[in-house]
Amino acid sequence: MSTLREELTAALGEDDLITEGDDLAFYGADRCRGDWPVAPSLVALPRTVEQVQAVVRACARHGAAIVPSGGRTGLAGAATATQGEVVLSLERMHRVLEVDPAARLLRCEAGATVEAVHQAAAAHGLVYPIDFAAKGSA
Repeated sequence: MSTLREELTAALGEDDLITEGDDLAFYGADRCRGDWPVAPSLVALPRTVEQVQAVVRACARHGAAIVPSGGRTGLAGAATATQGEVVLSLERMHRVLEVDPAARLLRCEAGATVEAVHQAAAAHGLVYPIDFAAKGSA
């Protein structure tokens, strides 16, 4: 039987999986950085919906908890891996997929920043009304 790390390496490749070093702590918490340990077992950085599905299925098979992660700009500690969870970073899934001005619809991937959504909407004469300081990374 394969290990979780082996399955995720097969699904994502070596370049889209972090298993050691300072990047574990970087991806393991949002900006809250409270008084608790940051200890993810690994970080998965999928680029497609199919890769996200593969990560979730592998984690389910191995009983591994998942902490979803976007821009890590939150201040509540909600995106913090403290007990060996797998961090599922969606930052590489950042494309705006479709803008339909007639329907007032913009469809994007989960890692798209608010700033990218603003720019895509503006290019079609639309406004995305949510705005905050971290829009370039959130």
